Amino acid sequence: MKRSRTAEPPAEPLKGNGVGAVAVSAAALARASDSEHVALPILLAALQSMRDGDFSVRLPGSWTGLSGKIADTFNDIAAANQQMACEMKRMVQVVGKEGRTRERARFRESRGAWGEMETSVSSLTEDLLRPTTEVTRAIAAVAQGNLTQQVRLDVDGRPLEGEFLRSASIVNTMIQQLAVFTSEVIRVAREVGTDGKLGGQAVVPGVAGTWKDLTDSVNLMASNLTGQVRNIAEVATAVASGDLSRKITVDVRGEILQLKEAINTMVDQLRSFASEVTRVAREVGTDEIRRMLEETQERLVLAQHAANCGTFDYDVRTRVNFWSDELQRLYGFVPGGFPRTYEGWLDCVLPEDREIARAPEQASPCRFFDTEFRIRRRDNGEIRWMNSRGRIQRDGSGKAIRVVGLNIDITRTKRVEEDLKRAHEELKGAHEELEVRVQDRTAELRTAQDRLRKLTGRLMRSQDEERRRIARELHDGLGQYLVAVKMNLDVLAMSAPARSGLLENLTDAIKQIENAIAEVRTMSHLLHPPLLDEVGLELALVWYAEGFAKRSGIDVEVDISPALGRLDTEAETALFRVVQECLTNVHRHSGSATASVRLSRENGGLRLEVCDEGRGMPTLPSEEVSSLAPGVGLQGIRERVLQLRGKVDITSSEGEGTTVTVTIPDTPQTGVAGPAPFERTCAALTSERPLR
Repeated sequence: MKRSRTAEPPAEPLKGNGVGAVAVSAAALARASDSEHVALPILLAALQSMRDGDFSVRLPGSWTGLSGKIADTFNDIAAANQQMACEMKRMVQVVGKEGRTRERARFRESRGAWGEMETSVSSLTEDLLRPTTEVTRAIAAVAQGNLTQQVRLDVDGRPLEGEFLRSASIVNTMIQQLAVFTSEVIRVAREVGTDGKLGGQAVVPGVAGTWKDLTDSVNLMASNLTGQVRNIAEVATAVASGDLSRKITVDVRGEILQLKEAINTMVDQLRSFASEVTRVAREVGTDEIRRMLEETQERLVLAQHAANCGTFDYDVRTRVNFWSDELQRLYGFVPGGFPRTYEGWLDCVLPEDREIARAPEQASPCRFFDTEFRIRRRDNGEIRWMNSRGRIQRDGSGKAIRVVGLNIDITRTKRVEEDLKRAHEELKGAHEELEVRVQDRTAELRTAQDRLRKLTGRLMRSQDEERRRIARELHDGLGQYLVAVKMNLDVLAMSAPARSGLLENLTDAIKQIENAIAEVRTMSHLLHPPLLDEVGLELALVWYAEGFAKRSGIDVEVDISPALGRLDTEAETALFRVVQECLTNVHRHSGSATASVRLSRENGGLRLEVCDEGRGMPTLPSEEVSSLAPGVGLQGIRERVLQLRGKVDITSSEGEGTTVTVTIPDTPQTGVAGPAPFERTCAALTSERPLR
C-alpha cells in the first residue's frame, strides 16, 4: 500500500500555445475584450446560483455574439430547470395532498433526457398510486367474504420490504384469522348439526378482540346445544322406558325453552296420568281410565305439536308401524291416512337416504339410535329433514323385534347449516380471487421496482453526462477564449509604454484573466475530472483529495492498493462520486480536521472506506435511508452503489467520527496500459487539451 499526504500545489496557468490555438487579431480582441471581461463574472455568478438551486437566475438578453449565445443557452437551461421544479412542486400538491391521482407532470422541454424524465416521473407517480388502489380493492374483497387468497411476501425470491411488506402482513394476518375462524365454525356446525357429534368446540389459536368474542360465542352455542339435546334425549329415553321421574333441567331460551316446557309438561302430565290411572283403576274402573287416557292423549298431541315432533312404534315381527297424529302431519298425511306399514314410511324417505334411515335397525349391537334423513311430504312434495331418535328392543339372539322413538323436524336447523356452507363457499371463492389479484399486484410491484431502479440509474447517468458536458464546454470553450484574451493582453502589455497607467491596467487585467482561467479549470475538473477518463480512478482520487485539502483546510490521507488497476467506467465514476459526496459531508457537517480514503480489493470485491474524526451522527436505519430523495446525500450514495449491486454501511457515534464503507462486486480491469504511476501523474497534471 502506498500513502501520500496532500499538499497545496501551485496554480498552473492554462497553456494556450499548443496545436490548434486560435489566432485572433489585435483589433478583434480590443473590440471583444471589454464585453468578455464583463460577461465572465456574471456568468460565474449565474452558474453558482444555479449550482445552489436558484433556477430563477438569468443572463442579460442584450449580449451579442458568443456571449449572447452563451446567455441564451444558459437561460434556456435555467428556465427548463425552473419549470421542472415548479411542476414537481405542483405534483406534490395536486396528487399527494389534493388526491387528484390523474394529474401528471408536464415539462417544458421534451427532447432527449428531459422527455425521458417527464415520462419516468409520470410512470413513477402512476406506479406509486397503484398500491392504494390495490389495498382498497383487497379490503373490499374481504368485506364481500373472500378469504381464500394469501398475499405473497416475496417477489422472485426477494422478500418485500417497507410499507409493502407491512400491508401484505396485515392483510395476511386478517385473512388467516378469518379463515381459521370460519373453518372452525363450519367444523363445529357440521359435527354438532350434521354428524351428531355433540360436545365439539371451535379452536382458533392466537385470536383476540372481536375474533375471540365470536369464537367464544360459537363455542357457547355448541356447548348449550349439546347440553340441551343430551338432556332432551335422556328425558325422552326415560319416558319411553317408563321412567316418568326425569325432567329437562338444562337452562334454555326461546324456542328451545318452549320445547323444554312442552316436554316437561308432557312428562308431568304423563306422571299425573299414570298416578291417576293407578288411583282411578282402583277406585272407579275401566271407563274412567279410558276417559283420562283420552285427555292425556290430547295433552300429548299438544306437546308434540309444540315441539314439532311425533312418535312412532314399529313392530318388526308384524311389520305394523304405528304413528301419532302429529307425526303423520309432519309427513304430510291427514290423521289416519298413513298406511301404518314399514314400507309406507320407507317410501316417504328420499331414495338416497334410505340406507341411512334403515341403518339402526340393521346394526346388531345397536340399542339406541339417532339418525338424520330427508323425506318428501305427501301433501305438497316439500323436502324436509327429520331427526329420528329412539330405542330398539332385541330378542336373545340380538334380532330387532320392536323400534320406538320420535321424529323431530330439523329442517330449519339444516337450512341454517346450508346457509353457513354456502357462505363458506362464497368466502372460499372470494379468497381465491383475492389471491389471484394479489399475485397480479405483486407482479406489478416487481415491475414498478425494476422500472424505478432503472429510472434511478438513468437519472444518475444523465447527471454524470451533463456534468461531463458542462465541464467539457467550460474547458474547451470558455477556457480557450480566456487563453486567447490573455495572449492578446500579453501582446498589448509588451507594446505599452513602461511605467504608464495603461501597462498597470493591462497587468491587472492579465492577473484577473489568469484567476478566471484557474477558476474555470477548477469548476471543470470538479464537475468531471478529466483524469478519471484519461488515467483512471487512482490518480483522480489523489488529485481531488489534494484540491479538497486546499479548499477546505482538511488534511486528507489517501490509501489505494497498488493492485487496483483500471475499472470499468461506471464503477470508476460511481466510486469517485461517493468519495466526492463523503468528503463534502465531512467538510459541511463533521467538524473534523482530518479525513482518510482507503480503496482496495478484498474477498473478490472492491472495498472503499471514507473516515473522519468529527462529531459523528446517529446511525440511520435502512428504511429511513431509503426514504430520502434519490441523488441527495446518503441516498445518492446508496443508489449509486445499488446500481453496481453493492452495499453501503455507515457506522458512527457521537464524538468519535463517522465511517462510510462501500463494497461492490469486483469489476474486471480494463487492461489499459499506461506509463508508470509517477509519469502518469506528471502527464495528467501538466497536460491540457489543445485549443480549437
